[in-house]
Amino acid sequence: MTEGKQVKTNYQNERELVVQTIDDLIHHGHLECNGGAVALRLADGNMMMTPTGAAVRRWRTEPEDLIVMTMQGDVVERGQYTSAASTLQCLMLLRAFPDANAIVHSHSPWSLTYAALGVSIPSAITSFDRYGDVPCIRCDDQELKRRFKEQPWPVEMPAAMLPRPEVAAVGEWVASKAVDVLASRTDELTAHGLAFTMYRHGIVVFAKSLERAVQDLTAIEANARIAQQSSVLRTAIADPGSDNPS
Repeated sequence: MTEGKQVKTNYQNERELVVQTIDDLIHHGHLECNGGAVALRLADGNMMMTPTGAAVRRWRTEPEDLIVMTMQGDVVERGQYTSAASTLQCLMLLRAFPDANAIVHSHSPWSLTYAALGVSIPSAITSFDRYGDVPCIRCDDQELKRRFKEQPWPVEMPAAMLPRPEVAAVGEWVASKAVDVLASRTDELTAHGLAFTMYRHGIVVFAKSLERAVQDLTAIEANARIAQQSSVLRTAIADPGSDNPS
């Protein structure tokens, strides 16, 4: 047995579900080697999550690599890795939204374009109207980490993740702002997931199931693509001679 790696006796079906979800996200172009995470609330109230460095390892994640923790972030089962950097953020979202059981964080390119600008993703097609605009949580994580290192403040530090309180501070700040923005929409979780982007970082979708979260992320990404393409085309139609030399 690998040193520091515990024998897995529980949650096998859930482990396989998360690994299959990772494969689905890769198939849809949502996961790449720059980051991301998947988290699942388990029937016993614990949370299962992808490990740190999964993206760097090109998402070659085995079921035994997944970490199981309490909703306070204490390790229940783990392999050779700690949990992803967004651990505290995922824990806070699942605590705040009891009807949500799954979270997907990705750097999907069309939604990331809006995140890079720090603006919401607008509804561009009728099938997306029920989701409404996807808000952007404005947070420069590098600046926040710098401020924390210069003058630390109390922050929750889950035992399951790498002990980097400046990373936890970013997750705590983003999650608290997302809860403030989306708390009034919690009833929508019975029909579909909720989502937000993080400034210059990526998108987070949480829903009642992993299947629903993947479906919603795919819908958001398709809508973001149409919104951007229609904006470019609208500009071209409004000023058809803009590319012509004077």
